[in-house]
Amino acid sequence: MLMLNDFKESSHCLRAAQRLDPKNEDINRELKKLEEKQIANLERERDMCQNMFSDYQSAGPKKTEEKGTKAKTLVSDKFCSMVREDLTEFKNSDGKGQFNLPSGLTAAEEEFIRTEASTLGLKVTTHGGKLSISK
Repeated sequence: MLMLNDFKESSHCLRAAQRLDPKNEDINRELKKLEEKQIANLERERDMCQNMFSDYQSAGPKKTEEKGTKAKTLVSDKFCSMVREDLTEFKNSDGKGQFNLPSGLTAAEEEFIRTEASTLGLKVTTHGGKLSISK
């Protein structure tokens, strides 16, 4: 569950396991990893949100033409880098399931995510207006 970024469920399971065996080093190590991953995820989301607005407020959106894409998209280089990193990490993880993306993405950002996911051999679906990536 941790590999799927399901922090709430991961925390619930690990806390229950820790109550049963509070001295178990493996459980405590996984709890530490969970905390670190939650912090990194929050920082990534904050940066993504800041980039969505800062590009338009400062110098306007950047045009980034990525290799393998058919159309130019209006997304920042930092956004492209973060998406690539997240999708590659998801693809290489042992866990199965879905990688859910935050809502509020622009059409250009969604297009870039779909293109990048396709390049990595991942499937993109939409559930309730949110994009989900699966293997």
